[in-house]
Amino acid sequence: MDFIIERKKHCIAIEVKAAARWSESDLASLKVFLESTPSCRAAILAYNGTQTAQLGKKMWAVPLRMLLSYE
Repeated sequence: MDFIIERKKHCIAIEVKAAARWSESDLASLKVFLESTPSCRAAILAYNGTQTAQLGKKMWAVPLRMLLSYE
């Protein structure tokens, strides 16, 4: 897990990958964190691809450029 953003009693977990594609093994730490942390509202795999995708309950793949955009 690269980042955990906390606000009050809830959090969001973020795993950052430099690759343009992600694999199932890239989701391992996010899945473990979600299962062991009921207060986690979402888990995000930030990667260098172009597509946003829901990967499971409370889990998404999001392009890094979308997360870092100021527009």
